[in-house]
Amino acid sequence: MLCRAPKSLLVVALLALHAPAHADGDAVAGKTVFENQCASCHTVEVGKNGFGPSLAGVSGRKAGTLAGYKYTDAMAHSGLVWDSPTLDSFLASTTVKVPGTAMSVSLGDPVARSNVIAYLATVGGGSNAEPTPKPANAPLGRGPTSAELLHAGADRQNWLYASKDYTGQRYVDLHQITVANAPQLRAQCIYRSNTAGATQTSPLVYDGVMYFTIDQTTVAIDAATCRERWTSSWELKDTPLSKTNRGVALKDGRLIRGTPDGYLIALNMADGSLIWSRKIADPKTSQYLSMPPLVTAMPSFTGRPAPTGVRRTGSARSNSIPVNRSGDST
Repeated sequence: MLCRAPKSLLVVALLALHAPAHADGDAVAGKTVFENQCASCHTVEVGKNGFGPSLAGVSGRKAGTLAGYKYTDAMAHSGLVWDSPTLDSFLASTTVKVPGTAMSVSLGDPVARSNVIAYLATVGGGSNAEPTPKPANAPLGRGPTSAELLHAGADRQNWLYASKDYTGQRYVDLHQITVANAPQLRAQCIYRSNTAGATQTSPLVYDGVMYFTIDQTTVAIDAATCRERWTSSWELKDTPLSKTNRGVALKDGRLIRGTPDGYLIALNMADGSLIWSRKIADPKTSQYLSMPPLVTAMPSFTGRPAPTGVRRTGSARSNSIPVNRSGDST
């Protein structure tokens, strides 16, 4: 779990002995603490995880066991049970309580901790609620049309290709950020991945959702809040020369990307489910797919495998993949 607070923390011996009893915490005030410092990453809805796991029914739950959420090894093997004293010491300093956790957070005010713990005790949902299952066959997501891709250079709401548009200009005529206000820019939200790989991706944004890659993993998040929509991890079928990946392409509800082991794949933009895959490069000959594919206005996806030490540009017709009306590769 994660609650945001100032980094400074005064450590006082036997603090727990002098802190107010959690049973006496103010749940109403605790809800305000949660909304201000925790809700950007956690929900209290059963089966709905954010950046962190859902806190529905967290009181009394064994740490690292919520079904459907991927924890760090440190949390999964901590052996903790989230009773009031454990929650209090964890919120006081997460990294002291669980060394190796991905969350470096402290909530130094014992009253605030007591209140938020009292609030969490009111949030039911069972100790290990299952996440809401996805439909077996999710409808194909809405994605950029050919017309939108052709006019991507003038689009001020979306970023539809790694280099902005087909001309590769990497420019859009916006005026919100100026020389005068640039020093005041601050992070609006932060996404922390469970994949500790190289991040060289060029994020794309369509209809408020950001899509990017980390090695063989593809991620979709809310571009305004950084809340994760879905992640999809490709199971490698061969040992790659390099796992580095620099992004995806979008068209007609499909997300197209290359994989480290030489496959071109299409995912459903709505939920990340696999639509089709085709092997077009061979890791055994030092080939891998790292660059974002180019999706043309015509119904074809083009890419090109790169041998080690060589960077190629353009596209190869031998690797063009037409897509039929059903969305399957032909």
